Amino acid sequence: MKQLLKNIKHSGFSTPKQYFATLEKKLLPMGKTKPLEATSTGFKAPNNYFNTLENKILIKSITQQKNTISLLFNKTNLIYLTGVAAALIISFNIYKAQPTLGFNTINLELVEHYLFETEIPSEEMVSLFTNETLINDEFTQNNITEEAIETYLLNDDIDALLTE
Repeated sequence: MKQLLKNIKHSGFSTPKQYFATLEKKLLPMGKTKPLEATSTGFKAPNNYFNTLENKILIKSITQQKNTISLLFNKTNLIYLTGVAAALIISFNIYKAQPTLGFNTINLELVEHYLFETEIPSEEMVSLFTNETLINDEFTQNNITEEAIETYLLNDDIDALLTE
């Protein structure tokens, strides 16, 4: 296909010699001699319509009652609404129900982890307890039977416990 296109030297379309040079000379006399014919559009205005139109509009505009237009989003309403919205957002962000701290809300694992990870000297820990608290029976009582102790010692590696 490309071979065929390379061999074609002419486009196949031709115009007579001096066609475009004489085209303008041929068209201009035709426009001058033939007047443009007005064609009917199908629309017809009533007699004296445009003469009386202005008067009719003025009479209607004077006799009509002026309606008041109130905009939904005028400047003052927007200012008030944004102020109220900002106040609500700030009040909700400031007041958040803080849980009350107590022994039920403290995570004991976190406290134990803190005490083991921080190197608090034992003298400071002892100073926190008074003699009365140590004398009173505030510690949990674990009733461990001799059988439980015996099975623990037999099943667990005692040497590993001693080296720790």
